[in-house]
Amino acid sequence: MHVLKWISLACVVTLAMLIAALPAASGGVFVAKNGNDAWSGTLAQPNAANSDGPLATLIRARDAIREIKATDADAQLTVTVRAGTYHLAEPLMLTSEDSGTAQRPVRWQAHPGEEVILSGGRPITSEWRTADGKIYTTQLPEVADGNWYFRLVRVGEDWAVRARYPNYDPENPYTGGWLFVKPFAEAEARFGKVVEGIHGVGDMMQWRVRVPASGDYNVFHYYAAHNEPWGIVDMGGRTTFSVDEGEPVVLQSLPDTGSFNSFKWSPKNATLRLEKGEHTIRWTNIKGGGINYDAFVLCDDPEWTPEGAPPKGPAVGRHMIVVDAESFVQSKGEELSVAVRGRKPDFGFAPGELKEWPRSKQIEMHVFPAQSWVNSIEPIADLDIENGTGTLVGRIMELRVGNRYFLENIFEELDTPGEWYLDRETGVLHYWPTEPDFAEKAIVAPVHDRIIHIRGGAGAGPVRNIEIAGFTFMDTSYTPHTGNPYGPPDAAIWIEYGRDCLIENCRFTRLGGSALNLVGDVRGNRFLGNTVEYVGQNGVYMYGGGASTCPMENTVAGCHIHHIGLIYKSVGGVHIGPRNPALAQQPGNLIAHNLITDVPRYGIGMLMNQGNNVVEFNEIRRSNLETNDTGGIATCVRNREAAGNVFRFNLVMDSIGLQTTTEGEILTPFFTWGIYLDDDSSHAQVYGNICVRNYRGGVVIHRGQKNVIENNIFVDSNLAEAEFMDWGGQMVGNVFRRNICYRVKGAGDMIRFTGPFGWTDQVLAECDRNLYWNAADEPSFTFGGKSLEQWREMGYDEHTVVADPMFRAPENDDYTLDAKSPAFELGFQAIPVARIGLNGYDRSEY
Repeated sequence: MHVLKWISLACVVTLAMLIAALPAASGGVFVAKNGNDAWSGTLAQPNAANSDGPLATLIRARDAIREIKATDADAQLTVTVRAGTYHLAEPLMLTSEDSGTAQRPVRWQAHPGEEVILSGGRPITSEWRTADGKIYTTQLPEVADGNWYFRLVRVGEDWAVRARYPNYDPENPYTGGWLFVKPFAEAEARFGKVVEGIHGVGDMMQWRVRVPASGDYNVFHYYAAHNEPWGIVDMGGRTTFSVDEGEPVVLQSLPDTGSFNSFKWSPKNATLRLEKGEHTIRWTNIKGGGINYDAFVLCDDPEWTPEGAPPKGPAVGRHMIVVDAESFVQSKGEELSVAVRGRKPDFGFAPGELKEWPRSKQIEMHVFPAQSWVNSIEPIADLDIENGTGTLVGRIMELRVGNRYFLENIFEELDTPGEWYLDRETGVLHYWPTEPDFAEKAIVAPVHDRIIHIRGGAGAGPVRNIEIAGFTFMDTSYTPHTGNPYGPPDAAIWIEYGRDCLIENCRFTRLGGSALNLVGDVRGNRFLGNTVEYVGQNGVYMYGGGASTCPMENTVAGCHIHHIGLIYKSVGGVHIGPRNPALAQQPGNLIAHNLITDVPRYGIGMLMNQGNNVVEFNEIRRSNLETNDTGGIATCVRNREAAGNVFRFNLVMDSIGLQTTTEGEILTPFFTWGIYLDDDSSHAQVYGNICVRNYRGGVVIHRGQKNVIENNIFVDSNLAEAEFMDWGGQMVGNVFRRNICYRVKGAGDMIRFTGPFGWTDQVLAECDRNLYWNAADEPSFTFGGKSLEQWREMGYDEHTVVADPMFRAPENDDYTLDAKSPAFELGFQAIPVARIGLNGYDRSEY
């Protein structure tokens, strides 16, 4: 018996050794923690002689695949990475040389059944010391030498808190731990006040101007603009002047200045014939696009050009008229505001609210500026404690009284377990641990802002058919003081100029950036079955790489995306950014069967000229937890000519919203919807969605045309189930039919009309065959303040019924309809609820 056991054991051991010694299928290579880049990489583990085995690094594996491709046209092109954490010395760059084909893709995969972590960070393994039993320190020579700096530290699976003031409030992460910008005395400054937020079509300002002598006056502007990310490199041809209500004159030559804070004089924009006396001059934005407007000058000297601010005068006998933009007598613009440019200080604080922090030389302000749609991270240049004012190194956006913020990277505020501080000059890392055995855990700080970068070249063509599967991605950095907080730039994986690449069954966590950036001319790429959690920015971010490119025909499906935007807040589970208006018909991206929860802004967001995309079968819960003026699904198109997007069979629940008052009061919920068709979004199909408890409304159209809202269920929003906001007087042709509007809250609008133009009979081309029901004890509902009878007299909802829709269990958020529901008699089609979200994801469809 003992002999048989010994023989059996020997056979098992021998078999294991034989399997380990077997080479990979032709062309495949292995990477392992016990590998060696001098080996062949064709074995899954070292052989018995320790003379061959797997490779040690991804870089060498990439080069090995290149070598195999060059010599074996039929080889299997697979890199299999064995278990362990790989701290990359540099990001893995894959170019056109690393492409596969549709029949033979190049696949990078974690070994089945093994956990493989690809880390963009460096483990901190130096000795920890403590003098008081609370604060521990360790020396990092690379920091002191200026070769490393970081803003994140991971201890185990979680980030420690960078020392800040006020302290982070884990019990109230959205509403606690804030300071609020206070007012301060500021001097009036010619060539310093700026009109901002005038990017909408129809935005207008009008001035009174006294002309000293008749003549032909050349027009010059002192302005700042940066519209290139939205595909507009010159505001020339997009705005007009008109004199005394006369024919508009198109203003030319207003090129991008590099940023919205970089003010320059334009070349000549136009020539106006002006007679002596007083005139009105009206500026109008006719095509959309942003411009920060300081002043314009009229001069009748044909040889004169402006220099300086204010400019030097023209030749003797000639005339110059300087008009400050903020001196307008009339204006129109939903987001128009006047800010003070170049002033010091940038914000105020109350006496005793802040204090001297002499050891902290690089304090950073995390602030929700302006309307609190975004946040930005701004270095502090100076805190004047005596006068209660603060100055930033460079302000990206206007700070307003009441904006919430905290200050970070303050040594003197390292006063709570879980906090850390890095002294950049000495290289000493200070940490107050929450557990005595903290040093036994993985302590990692980022080195890289990305882990894998797939990038084609103009000459070599796009990268094609690369697959990445089964990995966990961790520990990347983020960019502070980004030039565009609406589109934070960092990600673990970048694809630029890539075709038909696949990222599947990966986990992305504790990243400073997003999981994936799809940038520029990228097509046919798929992001399938991934988990994205606890990251600093988006789940997936797609945006144009220039004036002529944008992501097209990409797919994000079957993903669980939650607790994102831990650093930057203008993000989404899937966020599709700006692109060229000329590409309005082409994108064709598909976002389907994802579960997206607990996000600071969008569940799914689409910006500037995004059309022809399909968003279907997604489940979105608890969105817009930290910003406002948005939706669980939101578009902001600003182009009525763009092709419409399709939004069908999505579940959108609990879009919340948050804002602050000038007194520092936090308002939540605040100003959000379930599905938000913002800023001229037109031609959209909104079909078969279920929108529940979204604060202001289930769906809203803002200035859009010819949108069709059909066969949806809208449940229990605070103000109305559907809202139409006509701010431009040009909303026409929208359709609202065969929808179920169901309220429990009592009195309120089923349909609401807002905006300066209020209601016009052009807004809705059709509103009929809807079902309305209020399940409150004392039910009532109105239509823009009108009764149903008055609404019908206006020609709407003639065939609509008021009846219980007969949901299966609305108290449990089950809005499946009973077979006897009166909605079916109106032509309502059953929504395939079981297919929404991850439950309906079928990998074979993608």
